[in-house]
Amino acid sequence: MSDNCCNKKKPTIDDICPGCEKVAVSIETVKAMVNFPLWDIVGNKFFLDDEPTSSNVYFSLDSGMMIDEKDIREKVFAKHSQDDDTYVCYCFKVKVGDIRQASPEERQQILERIRNASAKGQCACKTRNPKGSCCIEDVKKLIDSFNQK
Repeated sequence: MSDNCCNKKKPTIDDICPGCEKVAVSIETVKAMVNFPLWDIVGNKFFLDDEPTSSNVYFSLDSGMMIDEKDIREKVFAKHSQDDDTYVCYCFKVKVGDIRQASPEERQQILERIRNASAKGQCACKTRNPKGSCCIEDVKKLIDSFNQK
């Protein structure tokens, strides 16, 4: 079973930030995440700034626009991965605290539920997850980190 629920296409050179080498986030993801009028978005290609110490979430190389955390609908897991009230899985509303408080067996059940629902096409990662892609790897890493404690 594939651990990625999102269709992956190979990025072109235009989809990669020359500075950080990250792949662009879909403009649809950005539109779904901002909490301001969409006509205020300037630019067509945005990248995720996942650096925890930066308040910036998205930036556009073509327009120079930067979108701050205060302008995003959800806390960003990449920036707040230890906060219990942060979603690690936005589609199925699984928070860091849910995984922290679960037993190792319950953690595995959470992961399997996400995998199974994703395999059935019940996820919407491209629009619900601020990074614009599948959360399963993040969920697995978080579970692993708590299981090692």
